[in-house]
Amino acid sequence: MPATRHTRAATVAAVLVAAFAGGTAHGAVPEGNLLQNPGAEEGPGAQDNSTVPPPGWTAAGSFTAVAYGAPNFLTTDQRPADGGANLFAGGLGEQVERGYQTIDVSAAADDIDHCRVRAFISGAFGGFESQGDTAGVDLE
Repeated sequence: MPATRHTRAATVAAVLVAAFAGGTAHGAVPEGNLLQNPGAEEGPGAQDNSTVPPPGWTAAGSFTAVAYGAPNFLTTDQRPADGGANLFAGGLGEQVERGYQTIDVSAAADDIDHCRVRAFISGAFGGFESQGDTAGVDLE
């Protein structure tokens, strides 16, 4: 089956993990992953080219969760070993798709301002074969 823009974007943000970790003087920031639904596993994934906004995420454009094996997307045999049932994807066309969350860490402002908190962010990102998709993550 020929790849579509939807297919190319299918692995753009397969897994997104952000965590604030350890060492806070007052324990104001919890340890571990602070993202809601970091792997697109909560809620259903699209079974076609429709848009299914992932719970916990604010979508800009047609940022969506897609079930592995949906037509025109990655097949289940292309799913990473820890990939779950769904993946994040962009939409059709050349527009930029974004999914984001705002996490309030203001209760730890003093610890953050005095460099007593470290933040880590990582994820598994990709595109489709040699197509020009790009993926990225920002932490502010």
